[in-house]
Amino acid sequence: VAEGRWEPVGGMWVETDLNLPDGESLVRQMVQGQRAFRRWFGITCDGAFLPDDFGYPAGLPQIVNHAGARWFFTQKLSWNETNRFPHHTFWWEGLDGSRVFTHFSPVDTYNALNLPSQFRFAERNFSDHVGASTSLVLYGHGDGGGGPTQTMIDRARLAADLNGVPRVTMGKVADFFIDSIDEYGPDAPVWVGEMYFEKHRGTYSTQIGTKQGNRRSEQLLHEIEAWSALAGTRPTRIDQWWQRVLTQQFHDIIPGSSIAWVHRDAEAEHAAIAEEIGAELHALLAPDGGTVTVMNPSSAVFSGVLDVEGTPVFAVAPAFGHAALPSTAPVDGTECVQVGGDITVSAGGTSFTIAADGTIASIVHAGRDIIPADDFAGFVIRADTPAEYDNWDIDMADANRTGDFVQATAPPVVVEQHPLRTTIECTYGTGSSEWTVRYSLTVSGRIDISLDADWHESEKRLQWRMPTDIHSHEAVCGTQFGHVRRARHGNTSWDVARFEVCAHRYVAVAEPGFGVALMADGPRGYDVRNDA
Repeated sequence: VAEGRWEPVGGMWVETDLNLPDGESLVRQMVQGQRAFRRWFGITCDGAFLPDDFGYPAGLPQIVNHAGARWFFTQKLSWNETNRFPHHTFWWEGLDGSRVFTHFSPVDTYNALNLPSQFRFAERNFSDHVGASTSLVLYGHGDGGGGPTQTMIDRARLAADLNGVPRVTMGKVADFFIDSIDEYGPDAPVWVGEMYFEKHRGTYSTQIGTKQGNRRSEQLLHEIEAWSALAGTRPTRIDQWWQRVLTQQFHDIIPGSSIAWVHRDAEAEHAAIAEEIGAELHALLAPDGGTVTVMNPSSAVFSGVLDVEGTPVFAVAPAFGHAALPSTAPVDGTECVQVGGDITVSAGGTSFTIAADGTIASIVHAGRDIIPADDFAGFVIRADTPAEYDNWDIDMADANRTGDFVQATAPPVVVEQHPLRTTIECTYGTGSSEWTVRYSLTVSGRIDISLDADWHESEKRLQWRMPTDIHSHEAVCGTQFGHVRRARHGNTSWDVARFEVCAHRYVAVAEPGFGVALMADGPRGYDVRNDA
């Protein structure tokens, strides 16, 4: 590196997945990565170099900018199945208006062999000839190592001045971006918002154990940072914990696209991290004198029902604060009525009815039924037979094919009836699998759904389907540091291609004055289309 023969690029701790980690994790990828590059090589990377990621969230330009980087590189959108991305060199604008200069390699691979045919293809394929005069070619044996061969290097040198082939020069990535910004920056087009990848949509959901472990680690890291900062101390292992979690966010680990032992290893690592941070939190927050205290590490006031030693308790706690129990609960409690095999639970202006077959027949709030009169909510099994990349893909054909509703193996039963919460349990199954679901309605009017599955299906996926009697052209989907709006219709080929999307924490649809949201503890795959 000191002699200039190697050019360190990247800026992140690993070539992370960008869809699934939360916003703080993406920030820490840049923070820990830039620290490492300075420590190892004495440099700060001036760009984020991510050739092989599966989608690009709208909050990333801001994160890249704050990390001291000026540019962003990838090539993966060349794999889009439906639409051709319209630019190769452009400004990418994020949620807050931040912009980062971006380039996609028009050779459409990160494993180029430097063949004359590939150079000619790159020239024909390049979208921004009006204003930009150069593009990048990533060559060598990637995805497993090996790098470039002498033959590849010789081909590039021969193409420096070869009739019928674009002129090829060897150089540094950073120099390419500096020259491109100077040449094309003032006139380059702008792409606003997320850059959705029209492939590898299965990575939002597969290998749920790895994803749950990551989410738990992110939560615990947030808590230890918040409470230790308020206590005026900082555990010495925080950076080490972050580095271990960031490593598991590599773009073929957290997406669920590795071999089995990798995911076993990742889940064991997350469990070890959780145990270590949990011990540190216990030492930091151990209650004094047996008082039960609610700690709220979020930036919003908490008001709701908690479990304390198996008993529901109503609690109110300020943002980044704590409160002693008990808190004053609402006067009206939950009510439960059973007619035949159907059970209706009501509280806080909300009620839901679960039918004897385990489907949700209605969800009523403020006197309005969310579910259409001729429909119901419940579990659907869909085919999962992608043409390629089993662990990565959900194909449009499978997403559009009608799924099979799964009915309960026995009528639902009331397993908890308390003024603060009523819980209904129902078991569903196929010939190979069984899963138990608990539907709880709390006194605040929120419905909680938890699932415990013994899953043995092959080439199938389980989906919770909830139709809504709400006229909304868009769904509001949580993402890192904000939200994005996704079309619920198929007006354009771009809308059609978003049949499965990644969302963090929530997906909401609404009319003026009325709406409904699904909330999940972490990222998930969603199909938000009206006819899904």
